[in-house]
Amino acid sequence: MENKVWMITGCSSGFGREIAKAAISAGFAVVVTARDINSVAEFQALKNQLVLVAELDVVNQDSVSAAVEKTISRFGKIDVLVNNAGYGYYEIFEELDINEFKKEMDVNLYGVLRACQAVLPQMRKQRSGHIINISSIGGSVGTAGRSAYSASKFALNGLSECLAKEVSPFGIKITILEPGQFRTDFFNKGKTQIKESDKPDYKQLVDDLNQQFTAVNGSQKGSPELAANAIIQLSRSSAPPLCVPLGADAVSWTTDRLKLANEELESWKQWAINTAFDETQDPK
Repeated sequence: MENKVWMITGCSSGFGREIAKAAISAGFAVVVTARDINSVAEFQALKNQLVLVAELDVVNQDSVSAAVEKTISRFGKIDVLVNNAGYGYYEIFEELDINEFKKEMDVNLYGVLRACQAVLPQMRKQRSGHIINISSIGGSVGTAGRSAYSASKFALNGLSECLAKEVSPFGIKITILEPGQFRTDFFNKGKTQIKESDKPDYKQLVDDLNQQFTAVNGSQKGSPELAANAIIQLSRSSAPPLCVPLGADAVSWTTDRLKLANEELESWKQWAINTAFDETQDPK
């Protein structure tokens, strides 16, 4: 049995559910949370004293704070926070609905902000902790039809990197995970079917993307169960990574993205350097 307390958001299905199961199997005390507590009834049924089921809606600050307070009251600490709750809103950029875009940000970005701010006072107090933010390979690699989703994940990556610099003196570690395609219900629960555009220029792209999403749904190569076990392994590292891809496809896309970045840097490096003042010249 391992004396760690885990708190996981979005446990009703997919990654959250599998991470919760893996953490319980590992012997951790686990706080299983979901917006709808009935969706995690299977964990309540375990009758396990090391399992606490709590309602947590990441878009509601009071709900987040109450779940954290309940956790500390029960277990006295929080060692690992896994920010998993999120969903995908896919749309052609010119067709983006600003209100849907805001909802995407509220869950995928501001939801993480709320959860982190709620647990950090306790982690600073205990001078330890590990926050694992489930981002996406879409947080490093942008693709057509995913501008809203990627915007939320790119922002999450930036938020996490800055946070890591601020809290490392307190013994708190931050890890950004960038999963590729895993066999979850992501495409079923999100808004990932792109609507028909009234702009003929985009018709072929919309058709191709929707066919692509339909074809991959249910046949993704990534196993959520194996991913959850890998996350447990990562949590035991004394020096966990700041940002790491998850899945063979994510590793491939990251490799390609880094190669392109390096090629562009080499091509444009001197152009960028030439914007500096020439300190050898008299400014007068």
